[in-house]
Amino acid sequence: MLFTPKYNIIVVGDRNVGKSTLIYGKLKNKFVDPLPPTLNTIQTDINNQIKLNVDSKPAKLFNWEYPFWLIDTDIVYNKLKSVVYSHCDLILLCFDISNKDSLASISEKWIQEILIFAPGIPLIVVGLKSDLRKDGEIWVSRHEGKQMADIVGAEIYLECSAKTGIGINQVYDEAVRTIRKIPHNKTCTIQ
Repeated sequence: MLFTPKYNIIVVGDRNVGKSTLIYGKLKNKFVDPLPPTLNTIQTDINNQIKLNVDSKPAKLFNWEYPFWLIDTDIVYNKLKSVVYSHCDLILLCFDISNKDSLASISEKWIQEILIFAPGIPLIVVGLKSDLRKDGEIWVSRHEGKQMADIVGAEIYLECSAKTGIGINQVYDEAVRTIRKIPHNKTCTIQ
């Protein structure tokens, strides 16, 4: 029987940027609007397992969506944050390209937390809702997204649209490639 490595990905970002829709879009290969907001749960259900074949090698990804009740800075929550991040192989730092504040939160809030609770874990910055970008509108540009990825030390910057499906496979394929580049003694995998 062929061994299939299992990796854990945590999807973080501000509320309503499209994290659940990204995960659901990959799991179900369809867009649902509106998708109910994710509240007070960590998505650990076995149904959140994604089986992939990246570069002719199998992989299984488990998506964990960051629970918003952990945003509080209370010491009890900090202990829970440590647990949430402890089994993580990669973090998808997500923002909504139609919301510049959500991009700013990556450097102002999320990276600060990641440096405390998940130092050394590889990052991918992902601009969500790319289907909303229109010529002449003031959205986050690809250049601004790439700059943020460089600032926070992310491996790569990607964009996708759960609505159209464009770019979703690339996000998950690059996640697997990024994890595979890490020496095995630096990752925490659940088998």
